[in-house]
Amino acid sequence: MFVIFNLTAWFGIVSAQKLVEIEQNFSQISIGKQVSYFLDSKKEVSFSDIKSGKFDSLFVKSDTEIPFFDYQNSTIWLKLTVKNTGDEVLYPFLLIDYPLLYKVRVYEPLPDGTTAEYISGDGFKFSERTIHKPSNLFEFHLNPNEEKQILCAVVSDGDVVTLPMFLLSQKKIIEKNSDTQTSVGIYYGILALIIIVNLFYFINLRDKSYLIYILYILMMGMYQFAREGLAFKMFWGNFPYFANAAVGLFSMLAVSSFIYLMINTIQTRTHFPRMHKFLAGIAIIIVFSQIPLFVPAYYRFMIFFGNFIAGIGLILSIITVILAFRKRLFFAKYFSFALIFLIGGSVMMIMKNNGAGGIFQFEHGLKIGVGLEILILAYGLTVKFRDMLAESQKQAIEHLQEINRMRETENEKLEKLVNQRTQEINNQKEELRAQADNLQKINFKLSEQNEEINQQKEELLTQRNEIENQKNILEFQQKELTDSIHYAERIQTAVLKSDSDSEQNTNFEHFVIFRPKEIVSGDFYKISQLDSKAIFAVADCTGHGVPGGYMSMLGIALLNEIVANANVTNPAIALNILREHVKETLHQQDDLLSQKDGMDIALCVYDTDSRQLDFAAAHHSAYLLRHQDNYAEIIELKGDKMPIGYMRKEKPFGYQTVTIEKSDILYLFSDGICDQYNEAGNEKFKSKRLKALVQECAFKPLVEQKQLIETIFEMWKGASQQVDDVLFLGIRFK
Repeated sequence: MFVIFNLTAWFGIVSAQKLVEIEQNFSQISIGKQVSYFLDSKKEVSFSDIKSGKFDSLFVKSDTEIPFFDYQNSTIWLKLTVKNTGDEVLYPFLLIDYPLLYKVRVYEPLPDGTTAEYISGDGFKFSERTIHKPSNLFEFHLNPNEEKQILCAVVSDGDVVTLPMFLLSQKKIIEKNSDTQTSVGIYYGILALIIIVNLFYFINLRDKSYLIYILYILMMGMYQFAREGLAFKMFWGNFPYFANAAVGLFSMLAVSSFIYLMINTIQTRTHFPRMHKFLAGIAIIIVFSQIPLFVPAYYRFMIFFGNFIAGIGLILSIITVILAFRKRLFFAKYFSFALIFLIGGSVMMIMKNNGAGGIFQFEHGLKIGVGLEILILAYGLTVKFRDMLAESQKQAIEHLQEINRMRETENEKLEKLVNQRTQEINNQKEELRAQADNLQKINFKLSEQNEEINQQKEELLTQRNEIENQKNILEFQQKELTDSIHYAERIQTAVLKSDSDSEQNTNFEHFVIFRPKEIVSGDFYKISQLDSKAIFAVADCTGHGVPGGYMSMLGIALLNEIVANANVTNPAIALNILREHVKETLHQQDDLLSQKDGMDIALCVYDTDSRQLDFAAAHHSAYLLRHQDNYAEIIELKGDKMPIGYMRKEKPFGYQTVTIEKSDILYLFSDGICDQYNEAGNEKFKSKRLKALVQECAFKPLVEQKQLIETIFEMWKGASQQVDDVLFLGIRFK
């Protein structure tokens, strides 16, 4: 009963269709007008729905030899009724001769009531096709006098759908395959030969026109190879989506390379600068517009956009050729003929796909047009090669003639010079005879002078020995002086570390970067604890080396006397006292305006009980880094713009108080880092870069902070000389 029901349903559908009768010795039958179609725009209808017959009333008979559906994103259902009118079994092939269809399923009813399903299209892997051919090819079975209906579902993904449909015999399939292989081999063989020839031109001439031309041939060849389904079969059979996108990709890249070839050969930058910008812009847009092509959601839009932008490029190319003709430029005529054949072949391909008849049915229109275009451009480039070779030979001949003229001129000059030199030699011979007479007299005088020289030699040896003795004395004195400075360095280091190297403080931790420019430093620092008061200071004395070292030792001594001995813990008062002591010690008075010795200093007093930090400074500032969740805020504490030393209009130092929070970090520093030049010597490090570096260190342990700051400083300085003493003090409060 099941078999009878299915056969009844099939024959019910068949009766409503126009039969395609197949004779015993048929070769090829065009069946475009014998099919009926139904457009499922929502892709919701299944094969069982079609087979049941409930959509029969929606099928429309095709009225063209090549059904054409323009850009579609739907399923097109096709019906075809065929009958074997002969007495032998037939195995006809259904050919849908458009390789770019997305998914094609053909359904053949079998005698046992079941249905065979055959698949093709570039929406499946190539290995999944029922018949492994680039075209959409399906074989079915017809018994003698058997009539059956073939159903076909063509699924589109947004591209053009054109359906050139034929029934072919096995013999015709073999002939068609043979003809296709021959034509493909000849066509792509010619392209390969042209590529090899132009590669030879490029290697010999180093003219990029030939390289761009090779790129154009490759892109156009790959476009046609992909369009015929051959690239899907040979290269990317396991990547269906790329097979679908490759046609658009290579066609657009071919257009872009064609425009670049025109730009290079016609030299639009020189002859048409404004048009050059448009052409170059279009070519670049075409290349980058292909990136979204590999995103399925944008595929349909990119097809439309690609055609639109390529059309603009073609119009600009035609305008450029016309302008080049007016200027009678060399390559204009070749590009004009190339464009004619390219446009003609493209129109023939488009009209054939749209179902046009007559000459537009010619199968290889695009290949012929592109082939003629490529040959014309190849001929133009060959003429260019010939002209360049002729020009090169002409230049070589002119150069050789110039060399001969120069040689004749030089020969004349040489002859004159030889005559002149001969006369000079004769004159010199006479002079030599006269000089020979004088030599005897000179030899006598030389013997006398020789005795004098020997005496002078003995005197010089005595002087040399004396100089060596003086040198040894100077080296000994220099060594004693250097040893003394190194000893002073040890004393300075011991004084600086006398407070700060005590046992670990429970209220804060710190690190010190101390790099004197010379052996001893004009910078000094102080870290000490007096009961509940912690003292932090960083000072930069005038000068560096030995003078700076003297000033730093003076500053340390005075500061210790003020803070430790006098128990002055207000930083502003301490700086006022320190200024008076420095002026008194250095005898700085109103009439000694040229004496600028002194120091810049930042002084902090931290009360560990109240967590209050008092800050005062002379020409110095400090950074207080405070953690706010995942962000580090920098609070800059600025001092007074007065030095510790003589100043005509001086005033008392002020101070400011800040409440310290847990994990706050205080940074005190001299100007050594900020004033350091980079290796090129054209830029200082500056405070802005130092602030950024401090923020970068915010969440690191102090040990790592010190390492990072030292590393960045060394990278910035490079091989350049250190310009000043460097002192940097970091204190993290617990």
